[in-house]
Order: sequence, then C-alpha cells, then structure tokens
Amino acid sequence: QIADIDLSYFSTQGHWTPIGSFLTAESNTPFNGVFDGNNFILSNLTLSGQSSTGVAIGMFACTGEQAVLRNIRASNVSIAGSGEYRGALVGVNNGLIENTVLELVTLTQSGDSVQGGIVAVNNGSIIDSEVSININGGLYSGGVTGLNAGLIENCFATGSLSGSNSGGGVSGMNEGSILFSSSAVNISGINAVGGGLVGSNSGTIRQCYSVGNISGESYLGGFVGTNNGEIVDCYSRGNVIGLTNIGGFVAYADQSSDISYSFSTGFVHGNNNLGGFIASNQGLVFSCYWDIETSGQYESAAGEGKTTLQMLLKDTYDNWDFDAVWSISENTDYPYLQYQDGHLDIEKETSFTQAEKMLLGNFPNPFNPETVIKFILKRTEEVNLSIYNIRGQKVRTLVKGTVERGEHQVHWDGTAENGVQVAG
Repeated sequence: QIADIDLSYFSTQGHWTPIGSFLTAESNTPFNGVFDGNNFILSNLTLSGQSSTGVAIGMFACTGEQAVLRNIRASNVSIAGSGEYRGALVGVNNGLIENTVLELVTLTQSGDSVQGGIVAVNNGSIIDSEVSININGGLYSGGVTGLNAGLIENCFATGSLSGSNSGGGVSGMNEGSILFSSSAVNISGINAVGGGLVGSNSGTIRQCYSVGNISGESYLGGFVGTNNGEIVDCYSRGNVIGLTNIGGFVAYADQSSDISYSFSTGFVHGNNNLGGFIASNQGLVFSCYWDIETSGQYESAAGEGKTTLQMLLKDTYDNWDFDAVWSISENTDYPYLQYQDGHLDIEKETSFTQAEKMLLGNFPNPFNPETVIKFILKRTEEVNLSIYNIRGQKVRTLVKGTVERGEHQVHWDGTAENGVQVAG
C-alpha cells in the first residue's frame, strides 16, 4: 500500500469481495502472500453478509500459513448480516498478522456466528496489534478474535461488546496462547459465559490484564468466565455484575484449571454463588488474592482475601516475581506488570475500574408507565438521581441526599414533579 485508501466506493457502488475464500475447513482458497499496509489508512469499509467467497467474512476471507499481513491501519469497518466467521481484517487466519491497528470496528450479528474485531478464528499468530470495537451478538465474540487456537501476543482491545453467548475483551474462547495482552472493553448482556479478557479458556494466558466492566446473567468473571486451562501472572480490575456464578477473577474453574500469581479488585455483585476471586473451583489456585473491600465480598471458592491496605504491600504477594514480572508502588497502588512501565494510562484514565457507584438500570425495560431503578454504592455518600427527557430537561428528582453503602432501588411512577404523567 502506498497511500491512504477510502473504501466507501464498495459500499455505494457495489460490494467488497473478500480476498481468498473459505467454504469449509476442507474447501478453501487462502491468501498466501504478503500485504504491507506501510501504515497508510484503509477507511470506510462496509461488508454485508455471506458472499460468494464462503462463510468467512472480512477484508480477507481466509489466510494461509504463509500469509503475512503487517503495518495495516484501518478505520470505520462495519460488518452486518449473515456469515459464520466474521472478522474486520480476516475471517479465518492461519498466517501472521503484526503491527496492525483497527479503529471503530462495528460487528452486528443475531445468529450463532464467531466474531472478532481483528480476526474471527485465529489459528495463526496476531502480534503487536490494537483494536477498538463495538460488537453485538454472536456465539463467540472477542475484541481481537472470537476463537483463538493460535497465538495472541502484545495485543490490546478497547470499546464495547454486548449480547454474546460467550464473550471476552480479547477473545470469546481461547484454546491457544495469549501473552502480554490486555483489554479495556466494557462487556454487557452476556447470556452464558463472559470474562474481561476471555470468555472461556482452555489454553494458556500469561502476563495479561483486564480493566473493563462486565455484566450479564451467569458465569461471569472479571478476567475469565470459565477456565480449564492455565492462567499465570495476570490481574483484573473491572466490576462484575450478574445473576449467578459471578467471580471477581474467574466464575468457574474445573479440575484442569491452574491459576497462579494473580489478583482481582473489582466490585462483585449477583444473586447467588458469588466469589471475591472465584465463584466455583475444582482446580489448582496458588498465591492468588482479591480485595475484600473493593469487591464487597468476604468469601471465595479459592484465593486469599485481603484489605485494600494489604493489597498495596509487596509482602502480601507470596513468592511473586518482583524482579522480572511484577512492579508495585507500595501504599499507592496495586501491583502491575513490568512491561506496563510508562503505559499505565489505561488504568489511570479509565475511572470505571475503581468506580464507587454503579447504576444497574431499571426493570421492567421497556416500561409502561412505572419502573424500578436499581443502583449500588461502595460507600455512604451524597446521591442525586434524576429523570431527564430526550431533550435533556429534568423531569423529576427521585433521590437527593445521603445514601448508605449497599444496593438500593427506587420506584418511579412515570410522573413529573408536578404530578403530570410523562411516561407511558
């Protein structure tokens, strides 16, 4: 690539035909060449549904083991409609992707698709890459890849993901290796399994972290939803809210699970089977911790609960490698990974990671004309909860004053301050 390219022509004058094809795992024609974007920008690409190139949708439908995609910069990529494997850059990747940055990636699917901000299914390697996403739906959905069976290394995802059956900030499902990677993706509306970094893990995750919030129904973890793989030297600082099987770090760990040298600090809330670090555990957990104050949880299926003050001290972390892996500013902040030195803005600029209050929304939704609004406070403080109309005008103040720490709910009958019905 030798210049910036606006791809909107393919949306208005026809359609983009993905490079390569993927009909089935046995019947495909992959791209096996080298594409170097030279850091020029590809912008405004819209892909709609399954094409003649098969069930894999992306700029490239399928890449082979010899393929190399590097130095690609893409902005405003959108995929809607059908397609089993849907990735903004590649549907099914078997090659190498490196030094790639994708911004404003939008993927929407109501069916059982695999969706990824960069790649849908990764059997190859994705290295030194970043993506910002807005993903909705899918069977397995993730910021970098929907399903990873290869290698993800030094990658970062931000944005939002909602409505997936199994979703994660970096990958919906991991069967391979994820190293030195992180997520600030906010995840909501997860139906079954969700995690701040990975939804379901049966592979290896090392030296990774997540700081995004996650909410949904069941099997939600601040870092991983369900685990039967290996997690070493990782942490989660996002809040986790759901109904059942909710863990600050992992929701459910089976007999093959092995978790060590990791911690979580996020607020944990649900109806039953909650854990400050793990909600349910059958595997191995070694030298792992959670903050009992910020999480609001004093119990966990595994791990050691500590006060915030204890979590800020190096001596708390038994046998942790503070020479080559971890760093800590004692009495100031929690441990962080050494490769983050000079790159801590992801945590310091995302205030939601240490939010003191959280609005849970209203039920029923939609409502006609009455509803109940729920919210949670980590500490006693002043609260001003008001209703506004679509013009931004205040309709009614429901709460104004000091409210105690804990969960609260407020009934609104749909009327304004003057008693006039405005909802319904």
